[in-house]
Amino acid sequence: EDLLSILSRKIPHYHGIGSVSVWVDGFYSFTPQELLVLQQLLRYGARLTVSLTLDMIPKEEPQEGDPFFSSAATYRRLVELAQNSGVPVLETIRFEK
Repeated sequence: EDLLSILSRKIPHYHGIGSVSVWVDGFYSFTPQELLVLQQLLRYGARLTVSLTLDMIPKEEPQEGDPFFSSAATYRRLVELAQNSGVPVLETIRFEK
């Protein structure tokens, strides 16, 4: 059994999770185990901030071949994950030149 699976099972038992802030940077996609950890963090009250490289905030499903396809698909997956977990997406910040 891998460490991420163990971590995802332990998160519900950590009573201080609601005061934890987690910053995730340097990813353009996540494995199923990584997504499970992020989902557990959200579900149990951690404040999760994810940084992705995108040219725009994707309003619809990204098209393969788009240079930001993986990041855009990940953005949409994370928003859906938050919604399915009953967690509001507080704000999306777009940094420009």
